[in-house]
Amino acid sequence: MSLSQADSVLLERAARNLSRRPGIPLIFGGVGTTDVPVTVCFGAQTTALRSLVVRPDRGLGGKALVQKRLLALPRYDRAPGITHDYDDLVLGEGVVGLAVVPLMSGDRVRGLLYAGTREHAALTPDVVSALAAEGQAASLEISVRDEVERRLNAADAHRTRAAGRLREIARTTADPRTRRELLEVLAGFRPPGAGDDTLTPRQREVLELAEVGLRNAEIGARLGLSEQTVKTYMRSLMSRLGARSRAEAVHRYRALREA
Repeated sequence: MSLSQADSVLLERAARNLSRRPGIPLIFGGVGTTDVPVTVCFGAQTTALRSLVVRPDRGLGGKALVQKRLLALPRYDRAPGITHDYDDLVLGEGVVGLAVVPLMSGDRVRGLLYAGTREHAALTPDVVSALAAEGQAASLEISVRDEVERRLNAADAHRTRAAGRLREIARTTADPRTRRELLEVLAGFRPPGAGDDTLTPRQREVLELAEVGLRNAEIGARLGLSEQTVKTYMRSLMSRLGARSRAEAVHRYRALREA
């Protein structure tokens, strides 16, 4: 699963959570770092919003993209300070109040989540707070996932650099014994991603995230899987590795990678 697909899973979950709350008749959003196409809608009366692509500095969402913060307008149609490029689509849904929160990873926007109200449903502080909470929760998961990705990539890069340095020493050393021992060590090195045929690619993904300390629920969020599915993968890979515990599975997998 690509990063954008994983972001979409988190966005849809946040939107679904909001849709269960009273007083929020319309929720929509999308993922992206510059232009953000709307891909998720709950409570829409037409399909028009799915043709909306939010661009920086255009409309309320475009302003949130640039300012990187939650914005709310109790009367969207009368609001100064924003462009009204998307009025046909937004007002066509009967929107009166509109709020949007950017989904963030560090200082980078990864998507937008909107909450809209129609007549007789005010954009109350409770609605805005609920939107902020879902945006914050999704942003935290995206940030954790990105940090795990960064650490895994850094570890792979470190192993590759170390192996390259050892090869250079083996090539230039005048000591035959040192050369022989280094080449024996390097014979077991596999490039990052080579993995081991004992496990499926998905099982390796699950175990590598467990290796860096993520819990089942966090692994599920990272890979777009339910917690129960992660548990199923964990039981299966432990069986394949002949491990009786999670820690033993990690230890055996490390040994296989280094063999």
